[in-house]
Amino acid sequence: MTDTSCIEIPEESSSEKVQQIDLLYKCISKLKEADRVLITLVLDEKPYEQIAEITGITENNLRVKIHRIKKELTEIFHKYARL
Repeated sequence: MTDTSCIEIPEESSSEKVQQIDLLYKCISKLKEADRVLITLVLDEKPYEQIAEITGITENNLRVKIHRIKKELTEIFHKYARL
């Protein structure tokens, strides 16, 4: 049995985290306005029920939209990450 209590896992430096957060916000800014509003509400940890009520769409439709927005954000993020 190996003692893992002294193994240190390197953490990202705070400047790397800040760069990733800046990149995320840059990617979000590339979305359509309605998509930016939805993803911002999700990032603010609002419950889907509340977001659906705020936006006037069904929860099921909201879930589909959020899934598509996340997919688009991932594509935009990878595009910028390669630059």
